[in-house]
Amino acid sequence: METVQVSLSKDVFVKLQEIAEPLIDDINSVIERLINNHLESLSLSSKIRIESSSSNNSEFWRSNRGEQFKVGTKLSANYKGKSYNATIQIDGINFEGNLYDSPSAAGVAVKKSAGITGSALSTDGWSFWNMLEPDSNQWVSINTVRYEKKC
Repeated sequence: METVQVSLSKDVFVKLQEIAEPLIDDINSVIERLINNHLESLSLSSKIRIESSSSNNSEFWRSNRGEQFKVGTKLSANYKGKSYNATIQIDGINFEGNLYDSPSAAGVAVKKSAGITGSALSTDGWSFWNMLEPDSNQWVSINTVRYEKKC
């Protein structure tokens, strides 16, 4: 494989590290996965719109790792003794009026809103957020739901 060198801002590099699977991914594999997921989401997005306009199917948002969440799903996190809420929208996670492309990015936004800075901002969004599970009406970790494939 031929390689090229690319310069990244520190912010972009940190975000790529947040997305990476520890001990599995390198920066190249993270970028490759993001590109593939983006291309799939473009295809999926148009497919979802076609299906939803022709039937009563629900729309889903696809995370940057490929997991799907039903649009309208409520998310909640408790951090530093305070409760934070977000909602899944067709184009991302809405927290305080801003859209985020991953649970980790939304978790970082929560920490920033709590005044956290520096390396303490690093967040595993999959263990940070809980979702209101529609069948049981109970709050469950999105990490658990992710592995059960019930999103």
